[in-house]
Amino acid sequence: MPPSRRPRWARSARRRARAARPSVRPRSLRAQSTPPRSPTPTRSSEPVVERGASQEVASSRRWSETSVGDARTVGEHTVEERRADKHWAGAFNARDLGGIEVAAGAIRPGVLFRSGKPEAWEPEGFREAAASGVRRIVDLRDPSEPGGAPADAGVAGIDYEFSPIEDPRSPRFQARFRPYMNHTSGYADFLDMFGDRVAGAVGEVFAGSPGALMCCSAGRDRTGIVVSVILLALGASDEELARQDELAVRAVNERHRGRTHPYESWQPREIVDEMVASRRASLLDFAASLDARAFLDHYGIGSKRLEAASEWLLDA
Repeated sequence: MPPSRRPRWARSARRRARAARPSVRPRSLRAQSTPPRSPTPTRSSEPVVERGASQEVASSRRWSETSVGDARTVGEHTVEERRADKHWAGAFNARDLGGIEVAAGAIRPGVLFRSGKPEAWEPEGFREAAASGVRRIVDLRDPSEPGGAPADAGVAGIDYEFSPIEDPRSPRFQARFRPYMNHTSGYADFLDMFGDRVAGAVGEVFAGSPGALMCCSAGRDRTGIVVSVILLALGASDEELARQDELAVRAVNERHRGRTHPYESWQPREIVDEMVASRRASLLDFAASLDARAFLDHYGIGSKRLEAASEWLLDA
């Protein structure tokens, strides 16, 4: 898309007060910064997406499943727990999106989920996911990244499909994202590059039936951009997007505890709080600039598809 042309789904950014937005961004919070040369701990803006090799089961379960409306403090924010976090064996950053308020009601529990890479799950994890309502997994990666669908998904009765939302071999992608998209400041540019793919993944979720789970490697940025488009199209608040992103950032950071990674590592709470603030500011800008329904309509995912999906997605 020529840079001089503004897509018709893009809106002029609205000015809004953000009490949590820092007046000066620390040097350590450069969005989409160049990765460090060694795996030593850094004060980077992101816990990095894990790609490839499977990991052992995360021992830390920071948030337990609680009743609807229970409030917990996460960082400096109060997050309503809606029986959201799922501790399926081997899973991390896994949540039920049920209970999120949207324009026409709220997302039903047990019909829409997100997660980090399923190849990290144990066989019991797939059975537990199926018991929670997961019927199909929409993996947003190219099949070559995880090495294909985990066999245990089919054994548990879960359909597994790939809907890749990026082409990492694209020169534009390689020039903009190093080594991959790892901050919400890149979401708008990512849509410019791969809008058709992102819309296609949303269409796959809408065209199916209840029990869809979206995933990538960490379940944060590729999953995050698709979830954000869905929530905005349904009329969720910008604050809800920021809350979901915070949960993902903190969950992925815990995933890094005690593990080595070529780009980043586990970070203490004060650094993660900075990560959350940095990402929040960029995410709210992205939400303000995007007309999600116009975006989906541009790629053939019109209001009729959205209304049909709402029949199983939403409680009025």
